[in-house]
Amino acid sequence: MNPFKYFIVSLMFSICSYAYALDPASQPIQQAGQIACPSRDFSEFIQAFSENTAMQVAFTQYPLLEQRLDVNAEPEPKPVVRKLRRDQVSFPVFPNEAERRKQSLVLRIDEKKSNHVKLTLVKEDTDYQVNYFFSRDSCWRLKRIEDRSL
Repeated sequence: MNPFKYFIVSLMFSICSYAYALDPASQPIQQAGQIACPSRDFSEFIQAFSENTAMQVAFTQYPLLEQRLDVNAEPEPKPVVRKLRRDQVSFPVFPNEAERRKQSLVLRIDEKKSNHVKLTLVKEDTDYQVNYFFSRDSCWRLKRIEDRSL
């Protein structure tokens, strides 16, 4: 990211953080390391989670379960599951809004319960499909990623 874009993103984040701090209903609920839970409301949480890599690191459960398709398996692709330690996870694990728009990715909520949410990122007219599973206790956490892309 060039320095000017970094400055603008940092400035926007600071302004949003200030506005967020002024709203008493949005006050942090819990700390994950040094980062407070942005919200127990999933819509607000996922917006903050997708835009902040440090938040993704803090609110991902380790080991993170990752499932990918082995497209070279015979006679057909098969799922391969790995348990990833923090040092094995490449962040960001979830693209921000600008990246989703750039790649024409559509975000949809496939399942939403009080403590569990399944999000899916798809790219129309392609085999791109990645599922993200979140659970909530005191705050939302990413528990599992299933990349079903071919």
